[in-house]
Amino acid sequence: MVSNARGRFFTGTLFWLILLPCFANAQDANPAIPGIKQGVMGVSLFYLDGRDQEDLPQVVQKLNYGDTACKGSRTEIKLRLRNTLNNIQQSGFSWVRLLFGPGGFKIYANRCNLDLSKVYPAISPQYVEEFNHLLQIIGEYNLNIELVLSGSKGFHDLKHDLQFFESVLTQLDMTHIKLIMLGGDVQPANNKRHATWLKTMFDVFARNPAYSHTPFSFDTVTYPDLAEFKQYVSWVNKHLPDLSIVPVNLYYRALPSGSSWQQYSKQITKYISAFRQIDNTSIIWVDEFGFRLSTSQEQTKLNAADQLAYYKGVIHATQCNGSNLITPLFAWAAGNDRYLADPGRDAKRTPFGLYDGYQNNQPVESISWQYIRKFNNSATPCDLF
Repeated sequence: MVSNARGRFFTGTLFWLILLPCFANAQDANPAIPGIKQGVMGVSLFYLDGRDQEDLPQVVQKLNYGDTACKGSRTEIKLRLRNTLNNIQQSGFSWVRLLFGPGGFKIYANRCNLDLSKVYPAISPQYVEEFNHLLQIIGEYNLNIELVLSGSKGFHDLKHDLQFFESVLTQLDMTHIKLIMLGGDVQPANNKRHATWLKTMFDVFARNPAYSHTPFSFDTVTYPDLAEFKQYVSWVNKHLPDLSIVPVNLYYRALPSGSSWQQYSKQITKYISAFRQIDNTSIIWVDEFGFRLSTSQEQTKLNAADQLAYYKGVIHATQCNGSNLITPLFAWAAGNDRYLADPGRDAKRTPFGLYDGYQNNQPVESISWQYIRKFNNSATPCDLF
């Protein structure tokens, strides 16, 4: 979600897809999620082919009402989605993460003729059923789902956020949802309003027997400064002591072009070590990690080879560097997130996408995606280094 390192705009917006690993040893607020295996298990999917017509709020509408739903006339959306899900599955991922919140509806209200009065504070059965259609398609590919629930912008309306979350959780098809993240871009250690909001949400939902069938955690931001990162981990340990799934974002783009994967691994290892100095038992849940290629507006040029070095470095630091607990990872992002109709609009929000585009409705994998797929599907993945 929005990180102070990247400036993405997703607080309370859009749908997310991420593929997640499973794990055990959960406690009160986290019923056990069975199984875990080594490997990069997660990937975000916000877009198919470009931001213009194929990010997920629009895709959901087109799944339900055809390719002419929402403004624009891209065809074969269903085929591209299914080919994408098949590629994700074949690339060794087993979970999908989705963001569901009122912000996504607001962004596309005019483009998709959405009625915001039926979204927040209580969402209508119509819009939930449209989203359930997407959940069902994902389930056909044996992909489990993590759901990130977002509410009011800046967490300013706790009362109505509680109402919205309840209306979503009581109507969603939970068949394939295995983890629920309460809020996106929550910064509880350095924002008192965020902290109050999060603790209330955990009391109402995560510790409520009525919702005990599904584990809960939350989505946080990137903490590029180690001191701030340690402060965050300490806050979670103190205020959410029963949370055994602690979310972390690991974006790092500060090295010059041409840096090696070993250099990226060294930087990421600092964060893993800092976490373990404070908490040596919880699961480090790397909610997002990703690397943006440079756009034409920037003087610094970071290319696909730099992106690959970063991905290899993160994977090495979290999977193959002697960590006492395997770290689940969720790569940002599958799909192509460029502005296809107007490339000049690409800025700090793009391009993170791990697809170079689509050809005949099939994903064209970047070299970073190809490496992740090879790692995921290897019997001895750490031998690849």
